[in-house]
Amino acid sequence: MYITPRINLIMNGNKKEEFFCKICEYCLITGEDFEKNKKYKCCEECFVTFVEAIKDNWDKDNMTIDKKKLQEYIYIKNKLSKKKISLH
Repeated sequence: MYITPRINLIMNGNKKEEFFCKICEYCLITGEDFEKNKKYKCCEECFVTFVEAIKDNWDKDNMTIDKKKLQEYIYIKNKLSKKKISLH
């Protein structure tokens, strides 16, 4: 049996969806990532790490995150990602 794969995109309005976290710049993957991104402009993991404690005062348009903490966070996230990939 032969199947021609087709994908039809239905766009509702001019709304554009973000696909990358504004903080760590990783791809949004889960539904929770997209939910947090709509409200806080970040993935769920960055929300838990950087935003949750200060969410009442969080300004998604003017994010202020300690650069050193962010670099350490991304370094660890990269290490864990490579470790997960090499296990398979």
